[in-house]
Amino acid sequence: EQDQVNGLQNMVVVVDEANSDTAYQQLETQLETLGARWANVCKWVEEQWVNLQERLAKYQLYSDQQRSFSDWLGEKEEVLARMRLTDMGDINEVIDQVRHLKNLENEMDVQVQRFEELNDRGADLVALLGNDPIVVETINGQLQEFQERWDNLVQQMEYQSKGIAHSGIDLKIMKSPG
Repeated sequence: EQDQVNGLQNMVVVVDEANSDTAYQQLETQLETLGARWANVCKWVEEQWVNLQERLAKYQLYSDQQRSFSDWLGEKEEVLARMRLTDMGDINEVIDQVRHLKNLENEMDVQVQRFEELNDRGADLVALLGNDPIVVETINGQLQEFQERWDNLVQQMEYQSKGIAHSGIDLKIMKSPG
């Protein structure tokens, strides 16, 4: 489109000779005005493009982090679900559970930072896209679901820990790492 507009610079206009000076001046004024308006439109479009690219980058980053965090939560939910099926009378399985819970606790210490970053990115998007209620509702819903899944993960860990504590197995036999 811009090439076509630029091509108008070399256009030929046929003007009635009787009014040629005035018609020429009017046409020149109109073309200058049109050129200025077109330049403003082009500038606005470029600004909007940059704005959209920034929003897209922020949304993609949020989306990638959201997917990664959801996958991590899913994996840990599965681990805890399998742990519920463990025979608490088997010392080796109980020791395995203790190790799994300790590893999960260590991972959660790291993941809490990712969860906070995800919440911050979501809040940034909500602030940026606040005029789109569907997007705001979607992001808030996702963050609320993550909070609920996180809380459930903590509850399941506590449940498993209590089950181990009540198993009657002496965990002092476990060697501490290192």
